[in-house]
Amino acid sequence: MELNISLSKSYQEVFTTDKNMIVLIGGRVGGKTYQITQGCLLQLLENPNTDGIIARASYGSLRDSVYAEMTSAIEKIDGLSQFFNFRQSPLRIEKIDGSNIIYFVGYGGSNYSRTKGIKTKHKIKFVIFEETQELKDRRSLDEAIATFRRNYGENVKVYLLGNPPPAKAHWFNMFVEECKMDKDYFVKQVTYLDILPYLNDFDLKDILKTKKKNLDYYKWFYLGDCVGGFGSVYPMFLPEKYCITNMDFNIIRNQLKIIACVIGGDGAVTHDATSFVPLLILNNGQAIVGEIFHQDPQENGVIGSHILVQNEVSRWFNHIVDKYQLGRLEDARNNYYGANQIIPIFMRIDSASTDLIQECRFFFGDRADVNAISKSTVMEMTSSVQSALSNDMVYIVDDKKLFNWHTNRESIVDMNILAKELSLLIWNEKQTGYDPTIPNDDSDAFTYAIRFWYSNIENIGYFNIAKSNDLKLPLISSLIKERE
Repeated sequence: MELNISLSKSYQEVFTTDKNMIVLIGGRVGGKTYQITQGCLLQLLENPNTDGIIARASYGSLRDSVYAEMTSAIEKIDGLSQFFNFRQSPLRIEKIDGSNIIYFVGYGGSNYSRTKGIKTKHKIKFVIFEETQELKDRRSLDEAIATFRRNYGENVKVYLLGNPPPAKAHWFNMFVEECKMDKDYFVKQVTYLDILPYLNDFDLKDILKTKKKNLDYYKWFYLGDCVGGFGSVYPMFLPEKYCITNMDFNIIRNQLKIIACVIGGDGAVTHDATSFVPLLILNNGQAIVGEIFHQDPQENGVIGSHILVQNEVSRWFNHIVDKYQLGRLEDARNNYYGANQIIPIFMRIDSASTDLIQECRFFFGDRADVNAISKSTVMEMTSSVQSALSNDMVYIVDDKKLFNWHTNRESIVDMNILAKELSLLIWNEKQTGYDPTIPNDDSDAFTYAIRFWYSNIENIGYFNIAKSNDLKLPLISSLIKERE
């Protein structure tokens, strides 16, 4: 049978490259799915006794997206559909003679082992990862690739398709940047300009209208450029501005005093992390986030509140007390620091974490004021953080490290875990809360600390008494600027 498949000239190098790992990014209406499914169908038909896999984060999304696209591609070729069976449960497209099978796989969610049981009948000729940016993190992608790799055939092609999220710190955007530096990857950014002959007048008219009315949105939505801001909970948070180094922090501590420490806490048991974020209040009114406690049950296993606080949180708490020279009640009794130099510690924990609150009271009640945070609506809580950031009241010490208090090991990270969450958080579709696909445990703990200190009128009196009488105290920005 003679096949007639129409492909855009701009995609020619995608199908002729000798590299096996191919990353295609770009905005909407770029034709990525259509062009790749057409090309992969041709590859499959030219190679009998080979199979293909098409994967997406949500299995439920496959039926109406890439499964429908591949079905349509087959049906558009005269007489070809009669040689295929289109299975619905599970989703699968099979050659009648069994020589080719296309498997459709969901591989997102909290279970990173979802793909381990998948076995293909023949060697794999191609894999398409559709809408890769929908994944919560990179691990799901790595696990899926590792599973499929066991059954790769000769000259297999792996296509990773995605629309870059607006935030540059999103894991997918950082992954793409890594791929650009890796000689084993072919990376191409495609847009609607690459498939102009295939666009209808309605699409083109809407694209040009958007370009005229909202250029930044056009660059992100249709060109796939990371411009930031759209849908972000904290669009005012700029890591390059609000993340400081340890050297900066030491300079600040030589000029300003820590007068209080507010520790925000967010507890969890099975899927989410337990986090404690220390907010160091300075005598000029600003604050700095110190070393964070982060316990991830997905990495370390589930740990009950009592054992967690006794064995891990306690060591972290003692560590930050010594590191930041925070006050202890027993030292106050012995006048070790001097009565006027005791630095109070407040712990404000999510009211839903009742066990965690009780354990912290038991272990830290003699050194800190431990209580539940008085929560309000999500909008009111986030507005406190937005206000603090917009007024340059909070900075984060980012040494690109994260200490695991369960394993006692330190790991190198690309960005402070709190700074990364603040950069990535977006609203859900109804604008009533956070998008559930993005972790928010550390940012929640941070929000509780900010909310307690900057939105609690009772603290104003204490702050006015505790801070220095010198009205010319420098701001953090000026101290960092002086160093530069």
